[in-house]
Amino acid sequence: MIFHLERPRIDMRSLLDSVVSRSDGLTGGTVWTSLTSGRDYTIRQDGDYLYMDWVSIPTQIKEAAGFTRSELKKGSDGKWRGKGHSLLPYQCGNVTNWCNDERDVEIDFLSDKRIEGFARGWEKFDCAKCKADGVKVITFTWIPK
Repeated sequence: MIFHLERPRIDMRSLLDSVVSRSDGLTGGTVWTSLTSGRDYTIRQDGDYLYMDWVSIPTQIKEAAGFTRSELKKGSDGKWRGKGHSLLPYQCGNVTNWCNDERDVEIDFLSDKRIEGFARGWEKFDCAKCKADGVKVITFTWIPK
């Protein structure tokens, strides 16, 4: 069982303003590194939307049109929620199968030095059918690269 602890109320607007006002802030597509996976992502803000893209994706996957990206909208509670989309290869025995995926993503802490959130993941994934089964929460923490 995963518990989500509430953080003290923080003025997210002032935190975001501090990030956006930097020349290398969210508006410029800053590269962030996941402490969880080691992957690098760019994050760009446009008004009440955040756009995130996996930029350290292996070259052979990128050249074959593979991707992982997300679009999140800022809620009235200051949290960013949206969908992540991906097209990635999965090895099923001797066959590689390309699967589309869509999952919920939320960022519930954002500063110019740290981003924390979670995404919905799957307990099991049948790569032959590209079918997910059983939801689990995957937490992440990102820091500027």
